[in-house]
Amino acid sequence: MTGYSSASFLNGVTYPAAGHFICRTDSTGRLRWLRRFSLGSLLGQHRLMGLPDGGALLACETTFSSTSAPVVLVARFDSAGAVLWQRQMGRPYSRKCNLVALADGSYALAGYQARPVAFSNLLYNDGWVLRFQLNGDTIRSRYFGADVDSDGFNDVQPAADGGLLLSGSSFSIRQRTGQGWVLALDSLDRPRWQLRTQPDPTTRHQDFPFNVRPLLGGGALVIGSRFDSAQFYAGRYLAAYRSVSAGGVALDWRLSEPASAPGVFEYPDLNPAGELTFAYGFSQSSATPGIGLLRYTNAGTPYVPNYCQRPPAAYFAAALAAPNQLQVLAASTPGPRYGVLLLWHWDFGDGTTYDGPAPPPHRYATVPAPGTAVRLTVTNNLGCTATHTEYPWGGPTATQQSRDLAARAALWPNPATGRATLRLPDAPAGPASVMLLDVLGRSVRRYLARPVGRTLTQEIDLAGLAPGVYAVRVALPDGRTFARRLLVQE
Repeated sequence: MTGYSSASFLNGVTYPAAGHFICRTDSTGRLRWLRRFSLGSLLGQHRLMGLPDGGALLACETTFSSTSAPVVLVARFDSAGAVLWQRQMGRPYSRKCNLVALADGSYALAGYQARPVAFSNLLYNDGWVLRFQLNGDTIRSRYFGADVDSDGFNDVQPAADGGLLLSGSSFSIRQRTGQGWVLALDSLDRPRWQLRTQPDPTTRHQDFPFNVRPLLGGGALVIGSRFDSAQFYAGRYLAAYRSVSAGGVALDWRLSEPASAPGVFEYPDLNPAGELTFAYGFSQSSATPGIGLLRYTNAGTPYVPNYCQRPPAAYFAAALAAPNQLQVLAASTPGPRYGVLLLWHWDFGDGTTYDGPAPPPHRYATVPAPGTAVRLTVTNNLGCTATHTEYPWGGPTATQQSRDLAARAALWPNPATGRATLRLPDAPAGPASVMLLDVLGRSVRRYLARPVGRTLTQEIDLAGLAPGVYAVRVALPDGRTFARRLLVQE
């Protein structure tokens, strides 16, 4: 496991108007490499997202001269930190708030974009959402706002059915009032529903949602801050909204905390157990300023996109050019509409491997024995994998069949809390037995799963199980069986 980081630098000190760097670390945090580069004269807010091939996407605000308008720039790096491409996204005077991956293989940016208005010399903002592909091509962009309002988004998250959930604020310039704003979009970025926060009639405090998390069932968890009439910080708040039959949402619960409660840093974590964790900074009046962590329980069950709902398909045809020489024709596909294959791993069954889309002809030292397997595993940009196996020199044994089935099956998340999902592509027709076994081999969950199309999918309920190692055993209707290891956490 590796990590990425990026920032501005000047003589070893972070500084927004200097050069920039990107670095990669190992799983213990030790620096593996650092690359310096320049993407303009200013690197303000930025988001960095690692890719399965060891590369990364970087979205940042930058300008290319002291007089030019700020723009949003997105760059892709390879695993060595070299810039593969960089693109300006959206219009000039744009700023962004977040970068997220979507289940269709694309990515979304959101923020705000300034525009002139007829009655003022100032620039006001429109909320801005843009989707793009891994090659940098824009799919579409949308702007939300009114002529007399200054609107913008602080956060964007993937929601159900390919939609987006955004949080931000809207200020009426003429009325000099502000509102918090939560907006839900469908897969075409059309509004589904929205919330506008109103001032508290007693205290006149106004809530502004800085972060939003989609909840299972179509609701939303909002994390934000309260401000008084003079726009001074007046406390933190959390609010959960549930989906209603009319198509919108209704308030489920709300928690307000006083001004002494520190504000929330960006991008809190909501785990499957409903625990909300975030970093916070001590208030400016504190005698000991610093950073801390805070956790709430029972905040809600998050909606987690199924990034592997349309997994990639690994496929190749094998031909013997000679008894000990193999040629292959690869024809794998990435899965979702905007998906891209990033990794190919070939295992020739003789201890040699090759990484790349199409290997050269492979020569074996001797003619392989029957049952020797040739495997291709592919990984797309969402981290989803698939494996295809061929037996050019004769059919496999039962043990080999089980091993190959286990390699093709996906089991996620792993480690898991609450629930896990098993998926097997190219499954035979008919019902399959799926059992969850404990470390003593006892069945603790049993299901009868039927494939939809040619894909077998089964969700496994882990509620009430003790933490530990379990096995998911699958018996297919054609007599083949396989098992996968599953780690259950608290």
